[in-house]
Formats: sequence, C-alpha cells, structure tokens
Amino acid sequence: MPRPMYSATIVGEALAVTTRYILVDLSDVSGYPHKDNAGLRLYRLTIQVEKQTGTGKWDIKVGIVLECDATNGTVQWFAVLHCEVDDNATDDTNQRQLVLEFAMGDDGYQLMRVVSGVAQRSVSNHLSGDVTWVETDAGNLADATGATNKSAGDGDIVVECEEVSGAATLDVFVEALYSSE
Repeated sequence: MPRPMYSATIVGEALAVTTRYILVDLSDVSGYPHKDNAGLRLYRLTIQVEKQTGTGKWDIKVGIVLECDATNGTVQWFAVLHCEVDDNATDDTNQRQLVLEFAMGDDGYQLMRVVSGVAQRSVSNHLSGDVTWVETDAGNLADATGATNKSAGDGDIVVECEEVSGAATLDVFVEALYSSE
C-alpha cells in the first residue's frame, strides 16, 4: 500500500540576515499533516532563491537535526545552494533553483530516521555541531505551519539561510515532499 505523501513549505521574503526555519517537525503530528513520528521519507526537495537588492553571498542549507538538548545540537546538512548575487538589474542571474528528486520506488529516500544521534541511510561530512539555535528550549525558529516560537528536535528537517558576506536581500522558497512512518 502506498504511503500518503505530504508537503511542507517555507517562504522567507526580503531576508537580510541569517535566518533559520523548521521545514518539517517530525514530532508535530497535529500542526503538520503527517500522523507518524518515527521517521520521514523524503521524495523531493525544492529550493528557489531570488535576489531582491544588493550584492552578496548566501548559502541555503537543508539538513537533519541529529541530536539536541537544552544547550545545543548537531545538524547534518544534505543539500546546499550557494548564491552569489550581484546588484545588476539587467539580467536574470540573480535567480537560483535546486530540485532534488529521490526516486526509489514507493519507498522514497528514507533520510530522516535518526537513532542515537546517527542519521540512518544517510552520511555526510558537512555537519554543524554545538549550534545553539538547535536546542530543545530555544523557541526561536519559525516553521512551515506559521508558528514563530518553535524549538528544533531530533529528526526535524531544518533550513538555514546563511548570509555569508555582502548586503544582499533574498526571497527564499523551500518545499519538501515527504511521507512519515
């Protein structure tokens, strides 16, 4: 029997500083459409970016929270879209899109099962450890449901729109097509 599929979307408009979101909150089975919270299977990830003003460099990163506590946490990044944007109104080079499709039959890509701080079926050397914005009592993240005071938890899919340098402002769209188990 095929698994029900769900979509979660975040939109950040005119971002001028590093901003972070929870794209899919694994444990939130009331605010999100999924009903199971043991793990998530990711079928498609879409990241779209458009520069609004200025010149600068940004990294749009999507990852898994491997572990977190009341002090800090660790994120394993699995997708990064690097943007170098120039204040040039005569071309369309200030638009970027990344679409990742995980086509593995009805099973999808089982990315989000985290056991004892380890992502199952996923490995990456791109980790951020001891990050204080990923902690169980921070209450400082917006999420796809519109809440603005959420804290990340183990197994959540998070997004970091990181301003690397410069003073560009961006519009960002990130969507995940997923199922839960």
